Amino acid sequence: MSRFLRLLALLVGLASGPAWATFADNGDGTVSDTVTGLMWDKCSWGSTDYTNCQASYFAWQQALASAVTANSRNYKGYNDWRLPNITELESLVIPGVYPRFNRIAFPDMDAYYYWSSTVNIGTNPPFVWIVDFGTGYVDIRPPSRSDTRVRLVRSGRPFAAFDSLAPVRRTTSAATAAGSGTVSAQIVSGSAGCSIDTANSGPYALPAYNGAPPPLGGMKIRVTGCNLGETVTVAVTFSALSSLAGPVTFMKYGKTPASPATPVWYAPNGVSISGNTITYQITDNGLGDDTFTGPDGIINDPGGPVLGLSDPAGIPALNEWGLAALTGVMVVFAAGAVRRRRMPH
Repeated sequence: MSRFLRLLALLVGLASGPAWATFADNGDGTVSDTVTGLMWDKCSWGSTDYTNCQASYFAWQQALASAVTANSRNYKGYNDWRLPNITELESLVIPGVYPRFNRIAFPDMDAYYYWSSTVNIGTNPPFVWIVDFGTGYVDIRPPSRSDTRVRLVRSGRPFAAFDSLAPVRRTTSAATAAGSGTVSAQIVSGSAGCSIDTANSGPYALPAYNGAPPPLGGMKIRVTGCNLGETVTVAVTFSALSSLAGPVTFMKYGKTPASPATPVWYAPNGVSISGNTITYQITDNGLGDDTFTGPDGIINDPGGPVLGLSDPAGIPALNEWGLAALTGVMVVFAAGAVRRRRMPH
């Protein structure tokens, strides 16, 4: 009888566990939580065969970069993957069993640590929250630790309450300033305190580049909380970028160390384009920042994709009066050329 009671207690414990323990296998290497709506990668990042997952280990910056890589590849048919925050990651924990997760939904998952995107602001330097799926406990560890696994997530209802005071590493998608598709931004590499100021970041109307408006508008990112003088790598994803015809490059518009008073077009450092995602570097009080009042850990970063080749020397933009004056000069020159052709010889 005691054996029966122990079995009954176990079943009751499982039944009283969190409702998010139910998953639907989508047959494409993803599983969906039927309660939260979160869609998870069935395998930990680094696996290639979701029927026989072989997970890899990463440091936290590599974990953040994995989502950028996944989105640039349209990984498993989606381009909005992210590193889960601690609340999302903790939703996978099933109490009362060992290991503390659904082994059918996640065949490669082991009783070990997984990174979240949530930074613990109570330590100096900041540590990052992780979940130990052996015990089900949450903990913090230095972001430099390279023995932690990664599982990406997308979609679902927001679980942001826990992270309300934590640094924001990614913006939500919003319609572009030009009205074609959406745009979002993410910090790929930077100290744990770096955070996107979402109230002052978003789609941005840029002036004409070489006489033509940027086809998708721009994105302005304001990054705060970084180390003084720090260089940060960011990624901006325009959903319609790969559909643009002709050569496309990414240019920033603003003040530079060489032009601290007048905004100009210029090429950022470390720029690369993969699919719909543009990755580049910005430096506090240096190239990529729009303010030069001294290192302050704050980076203001406007820019966008343009058609044509870049000119790293810096291209000043003309306002509407400047464009009108330029047009008038061109008309005068054209009229003079016509008169010269009509003069008898």
